[in-house]
Amino acid sequence: MLSIVAANVNEAYYKTMMLFKGNNSLIESAPRGERRLQYPMPIATTYKQPCERVLFDKVRDANPFFHFMESLWIIAGRNDVAWLEQWLPRIRDFSDDGATFYGAYGERMRRYNQLNDVVYRLRNEKNTTRAVVSLYDASKDSDYKGKDMTCNCTIAFGVQNGRLNMTVFNRSNDMILGAYGANVVQFSMVQEYVAGLVNAKVGWYCQISNNAHIYPDHPKAIRVLSRDTPLTDMYSMTDCGFDAVMPYPMGAEDPRWDTGLHDFMGGAKGTVRVPFFEEVAKPMQRAHRHYRNREWTSALTQCGYIKAEDWEMACSDWIRRRHAISVAKGQT
Repeated sequence: MLSIVAANVNEAYYKTMMLFKGNNSLIESAPRGERRLQYPMPIATTYKQPCERVLFDKVRDANPFFHFMESLWIIAGRNDVAWLEQWLPRIRDFSDDGATFYGAYGERMRRYNQLNDVVYRLRNEKNTTRAVVSLYDASKDSDYKGKDMTCNCTIAFGVQNGRLNMTVFNRSNDMILGAYGANVVQFSMVQEYVAGLVNAKVGWYCQISNNAHIYPDHPKAIRVLSRDTPLTDMYSMTDCGFDAVMPYPMGAEDPRWDTGLHDFMGGAKGTVRVPFFEEVAKPMQRAHRHYRNREWTSALTQCGYIKAEDWEMACSDWIRRRHAISVAKGQT
């Protein structure tokens, strides 16, 4: 197994892309007719600062709105298509019935009260090694033939020296779109959420990618692997020419947090005002609404209200790139 230890997603992503770029030892296959290049052994990525979860690579061009909102959808334990497709309409293509997702991580974490059990164990026995969530369901997944087979299979939590550490096992991982795109945001936010509930700081997060691969003919993979400029990590003052951006704490230790999440996702105008939703999630929601309506100036104005420096920067840059594409196509 290859071990990659990095401060955050930007460093881990850069190191791994260097492994895949021009590597003659990669194993080629074509599952479901799409060419794939697999690293010859599993890759374990350990993030020392997992809350530094935003990937700033403009070449990769990750959708920050979708990654952030999908993570909230996971924490809420949902499996519906309707709420999620607001942020990425084509996500419906991965649903078997157009209404729900078979392999939804959040619904599976909440199934059998698994996440509640993890919190209970960690609160009552700080040294427990039994705080585990199973995302793979052997009772039905072994015969599943649909579009949405779960890739991440197990999450193990543990507290050491007052910090909540987490290991995620993934059976098959696209390292560009999955591991350093969606997964790092999804699971680091789950980790921070659980840490808040058990009164611990966030520790390290390790993701074991058993089948670590890329799809070299995917347009984003082609651009990423052909890049000839260094990757800038905005979390590091040494890599950027000004003050480094800082993550905004989720604050899940606040007993009102789950109610705030429910109100935000349900569109309720409840009296609960949780800073994370008021100062991060809601401005992102408003910015994306303006973006969908091609109200570019208003979208960027709303981005300016996002108090999380990393998400504000990612959302603003992403909208500017969408605007530039729209202008080039004569659509504005």
